[in-house]
Amino acid sequence: MHTLQAHKKTREMKTSPLITKEAMGNELISRNFGKRDEKMKLQTVTYSESNELFAVFKQYMMPTIDGAIGWDEDFQFDGFVENLKRDWFRWLIVRNEKAGLVCFRTIESRIHIHLLIVFHPFQRQGLARQFFRLIESKHKSKCLSLSSLKNNKIAIYMYTKYGFKVIAEDEHFYSFIKFNTNREVP
Repeated sequence: MHTLQAHKKTREMKTSPLITKEAMGNELISRNFGKRDEKMKLQTVTYSESNELFAVFKQYMMPTIDGAIGWDEDFQFDGFVENLKRDWFRWLIVRNEKAGLVCFRTIESRIHIHLLIVFHPFQRQGLARQFFRLIESKHKSKCLSLSSLKNNKIAIYMYTKYGFKVIAEDEHFYSFIKFNTNREVP
């Protein structure tokens, strides 16, 4: 599909909260959500779900980006599809529902988190923390890195509370790193 056509189609799509029956590459972690023992899964984004990615990004990130640097739809879409590969994305699944979207990859000795979105009904339930713990447990020899717009105060609070430290900044962004406390010492 041509990029412009995909862009227009993405604008029209709405994200379904239900997962597909295709469950590839799932990882599990337990978390006590309320009184029930729930499992959080990371589920690979299928090719057929690719068009949902930018729609989710736009829905959750547009207010923050617009408040910091202004929202330019074409610029954001082009940067999204050119810089982020579908293989790096995973759905956060809780109770067989899409609870969020993450995008991460290995870069040298670290895991870089490009995007972490927890959907509104699932926020403030510890999913981001559980995601960080899962990644740290799977990649013991690697640290975590990410960046955040400076006006994203809730995210910055969460990152610093979990142990991320600011290592660089510019006019609009902080760059964070967290050394894995679960690191295996040779």
